[in-house]
Amino acid sequence: MWIVEKVDSVRNGSKDLQRELNEIKETHNRQGVLIKRILELLEPQNVENKEGVDKMAESREEIKNLGGFKDDRPHSCR
Repeated sequence: MWIVEKVDSVRNGSKDLQRELNEIKETHNRQGVLIKRILELLEPQNVENKEGVDKMAESREEIKNLGGFKDDRPHSCR
């Protein structure tokens, strides 16, 4: 009888461990999906911002070249 109880105990313990392992895997997968989504959301925004900043800099240079814009800001503020 002791052996049967021990086997049942091991089976139940194994099931508990398997359940915990599955929960850990599921949590890990959710975190991975969240991180991937965050990176996807940030990537286009960075590209758009960089392009926008580049375009603003080009426009500022064009206006300065036409003589219609004087940038009096200190160099550190540009």
